[in-house]
Amino acid sequence: MHAVATIAELNPAPKTINMLGWSRGAVTCTKLAYKLREIFPDIAVNIFAVDPVAGIGNKGDEDASTIRGNVKNYLAVLSMHETRGFFKPQDAKRVTFTNRATNAIYVPFPGNHSGQVNLDKTVKKDLGEAAQMVWFLAWKFLDHFGTQFTTPPAPDYDGLEQCDLYAKMKYKIPGYKNTSPGFSQAVLGARKTRDYLNHRIDQYVKFSDFFISEHHRRIFKRTLPALYMWVFENQGIDTGAVIQDYKKAAFYPVLKQSLIDIGFQPTTLSGVPTVLLPIRGGGQQAVDISARQLTASMSSMGLYV
Repeated sequence: MHAVATIAELNPAPKTINMLGWSRGAVTCTKLAYKLREIFPDIAVNIFAVDPVAGIGNKGDEDASTIRGNVKNYLAVLSMHETRGFFKPQDAKRVTFTNRATNAIYVPFPGNHSGQVNLDKTVKKDLGEAAQMVWFLAWKFLDHFGTQFTTPPAPDYDGLEQCDLYAKMKYKIPGYKNTSPGFSQAVLGARKTRDYLNHRIDQYVKFSDFFISEHHRRIFKRTLPALYMWVFENQGIDTGAVIQDYKKAAFYPVLKQSLIDIGFQPTTLSGVPTVLLPIRGGGQQAVDISARQLTASMSSMGLYV
């Protein structure tokens, strides 16, 4: 109500309100947006929510589990390696959208509940990629909708750099998994794999064996389009374009290794370096991704240049 009162005193009244929150702060964004819909229905709201956790006894509250139509864009990061049962996130199963026009997407990231926000701490542990990417995405999201920054809060990664960060995350998954809370913390609800990972990860990520999130898949597709279509969509006949995409990864050792792991074979033919391609369509998986995830526009959120 303090926030509502502050907004009411602004002159001129804002046309858009952008919010970023983590944990219960992310759920507070939802609660405030819910209240704003009642009092200022014409104000558009955009929310970047990092691992929204409502807390014991609050997850079913209407204003904590309902995204109303004034929310135009909603992006929620979901931590993959938080194991405390009392830290269950407001994932797609727990949240209702009252307006189909709300542009919303959930993006899983490795690490525990604080792994995407404690940038300094995770970098020191050589597990900083998730936080680096989340900070970058949050900056792009808020900047796109008009939030002003005195200095950029994150490096401006190009497509290949983003793909390499994701490749490093995949390579370091065992390390990220080890950041899950130990026994002393696990007593706050036992050590449980989050429900969305156990039962519905395909609803969140297309081709989840290779891609961590839909943003990972889409930035990979935009950056290496011929390679993506060859491996994952069983399309394309221009093998030269696929090889050129592969060569773009030459200066990113972990990204390059991730491509070798799915069947690309650097070799030499008649003294000329070349690449043997994997079977076309070899990266396909049977997927049942949710319609909201698949149709959500990340371009409209400012996450692509």
